[in-house]
Amino acid sequence: MSIQDLIVNGSFETGTLVPWTFANTTVTSQFSHSGSFSARFQSSPFTSSIGQFVPLNPGEEMAVLASFAKVGTAPSTPVFIHVTFYDSLSNFLGLGLTTFIPGDQIPTTNNDTWLEIYQTTTPAPPTTTQAFILINTTPQVGAANVLVDDVALLITPDTGATGATGATGATGATGVTGTTGATGATGATGATGATGTTGATGTTGATGTTGATGTTGATGTTGATGTTGATGTTGATGTTGATGTTGATGSIEPNPFEVFVQVGAVGGNGTQANPFGTIQQGITAVSSTGTVHVLPGTYPISTTISINKTGVTLKGYPGTFISLQAAVIAFVVTGNGVTIDGLTITSNNPYPVEFIQLGGTNHNVINNIIFGPPQAGSSTNWVVNRGFTTQIGNMTNLLVRNNIFYSLRQPAYLNPNTTGYIMDNVAYNTRGFVVDQAIFQFSGNSWGSPVNAVDIALLVGTIAGAPYDPLTELIDNNSNASISDQR
Repeated sequence: MSIQDLIVNGSFETGTLVPWTFANTTVTSQFSHSGSFSARFQSSPFTSSIGQFVPLNPGEEMAVLASFAKVGTAPSTPVFIHVTFYDSLSNFLGLGLTTFIPGDQIPTTNNDTWLEIYQTTTPAPPTTTQAFILINTTPQVGAANVLVDDVALLITPDTGATGATGATGATGATGVTGTTGATGATGATGATGATGTTGATGTTGATGTTGATGTTGATGTTGATGTTGATGTTGATGTTGATGTTGATGSIEPNPFEVFVQVGAVGGNGTQANPFGTIQQGITAVSSTGTVHVLPGTYPISTTISINKTGVTLKGYPGTFISLQAAVIAFVVTGNGVTIDGLTITSNNPYPVEFIQLGGTNHNVINNIIFGPPQAGSSTNWVVNRGFTTQIGNMTNLLVRNNIFYSLRQPAYLNPNTTGYIMDNVAYNTRGFVVDQAIFQFSGNSWGSPVNAVDIALLVGTIAGAPYDPLTELIDNNSNASISDQR
């Protein structure tokens, strides 16, 4: 039974990173786990990463293999591996794997030692056509460069056809004759005898004389047909006029409902062929209910981006990294129906702010990866950096779903008199979701490793009863969550 590796150039033996998407990563021939090359995550103020799409069918599971080492003896940042599932339209379907490798477990390659990782994904959900693997380090200047090599996603194809049936064994000896059975029922009545000969047919009587046929009446005379007039002569066809001059080809105008952004682009108009260079340009240009497509790349953010247009979607893709570079809130969302979808958000330093602040109604934060840089010591002493917060008294019906939060003081702080849903997220290495007199329904959330200090904290003044009580249901509906009930 053969095993198939879905990754292309997982050992980097082409001497390049093709076809990987990457950021702040190079190929080196100085170190390798096998062969002659490996990929090198550069220590910098930005996230370093590699990512690749692979084809996948519903129900298939993958074994994830990779080898890691660091250059030199300086401390290493942690390494994160995520596998996510998508359909043919690149819609996010679910998380297959998220795993965390602490920096102190990564050996130095100077001793020719590597850490070999083996993990297994969950089965791909229905309608899956592709999966995406993302391997990244967190931004940290002065940390050791991390090496990765021999990345593989292995699947075992279906078992072959069942072999031919073996030969039939010899017939066993005939058993002893059994006792004679009871007399059977009387047989059916025999067939009826043949019918006797039919007597001779009597003589047919004479046929009577046929009466005479009556005379047919005369047909009336048909009137004469009038003479058809002669067809007139067809006139000559007129000369075809000359073809007019072709008008000039019209230009393709930007579509304000589909706006594109690519970091580093200059002088663009927001089309996919000629994108804007910054996210703020895209937000300014997009119409209400439109989408800003943030194409893969690392976007440094040092001033707040405000999103206040009804129904706008900020759409990221695998390899779209937002890197906060100052102590400002990256995104402030107000108005109605805004969606932030598919971004990877982090910062070059731990800043005492949230990455996203939300006010208004009916917003969606979905399918994002939000994490902070490593902080030393107990999380009680960490800088208070948060994934998102709600504006006091000014956020209703918020949906937060299918996100990953880690290495933050808190994934979220839910301020008083705000409402919504926290569903199907993963959070680890944080101090948990904080509920401060807010009303949010928690369901389907799970918790990775390193574990959170608590998973959900209910502060003084938060309501008793639904949706938090009974606590046993809150715990059971959220993967055996650890609850700090301070009410």
